[in-house]
Amino acid sequence: MESCIYAENGTPRAFGGLNIKNGTIDNKNCTMSVRVIDKDAYRTGQNEEVANSGDFPCFNGRYPSPPLTVDVAKATPGHRYVSVTTVTKQGQSPFSPIYSPELVL
Repeated sequence: MESCIYAENGTPRAFGGLNIKNGTIDNKNCTMSVRVIDKDAYRTGQNEEVANSGDFPCFNGRYPSPPLTVDVAKATPGHRYVSVTTVTKQGQSPFSPIYSPELVL
């Protein structure tokens, strides 16, 4: 499982990845979500979650989620951002959320 974040055109973009290594997880019993968190939102009183993919079926492979782009109005230069990938199996979360390294705009 991975969580990646990068800057494109002055705004954060993120994706999550999952490599399925056994037959116990598939797109019928597994969902995934990707969120982007502004770690400095507290300074301005803004909501820390600036983007959320919502749940979607897990797909096997390195880049299963479409890139999640933060709205330019929510991208603040100098702020620190991370992406968080969460995977659930049959509605339960057997894995800890995975955080990306920080991205500073």
